[in-house]
This record gives sequence, structure tokens and C-alpha cells, in this order.
Amino acid sequence: METSKKLEDFRKKLGELQLILTNYLNMNSTIPHLEATREIAWSIQELGFKHKSLVQQFSDTIGTGRSFSILSHRLSVLESESYSLERVLDSLIKT
Repeated sequence: METSKKLEDFRKKLGELQLILTNYLNMNSTIPHLEATREIAWSIQELGFKHKSLVQQFSDTIGTGRSFSILSHRLSVLESESYSLERVLDSLIKT
């Protein structure tokens, strides 16, 4: 029962993160890229993802210009497979 609750909470957080990424795609393109990257990193922390080194690596990955649509899609796929939080962020960083 406890595992089901944790999985449900995890899926909710992934959904929120995916929404953040999707919203970024829809932002006005005049917003400086670095500022947007910082906003996303802050939002990830606000969601309770307290793994600061992973958040920083994720922010650095975003800073390399990777496509947000690809990241958003990958989050959706990983969420459906029920990976742990570290595995989700690690897989985004390493690919």
C-alpha cells in the first residue's frame, strides 16, 4: 500500500515536471535562455526534487540546447515505466 502511494506521488511530480517543460516550449522566445533555464531548475526544486547535484546537471543539460520536446517526451515514457526519481533524471542527463 505504501509503495502504491509513493508511486502515485512520483507520477504526479513527473506530470508537474512535464508541464513545466511544456510551458517552457510555449514561452515567448524573447525570454533569455539562461533565465528560463534557471526558472526551470528552480521549479524542479520547488516540486521537492531535493537532489541538488542532479538538478544542476539537469540545468546544465538544458543549457546545451537540447530539445525540450524530446525531454518532455522522454519524461512521459519514463513515467509510464515507473522509474525512480534518480533514474529519470540520470537518464535525461546521460542521453
